[in-house]
Amino acid sequence: MNDIKLILSEEIGRLIDELYKCKNETLKEKILKEILQLNDAIMLSNDYDF
Repeated sequence: MNDIKLILSEEIGRLIDELYKCKNETLKEKILKEILQLNDAIMLSNDYDF
């Protein structure tokens, strides 16, 4: 499961980079929502410790 957490964390980092570069507010909101969903997935996996 650590491999999945690492992949999700890397994706969050990539999305954060995109968030700061983005000038479109609608797209920024979508990116932020994806970041929060990936973070939730990581936190849930910590709770269940797969």
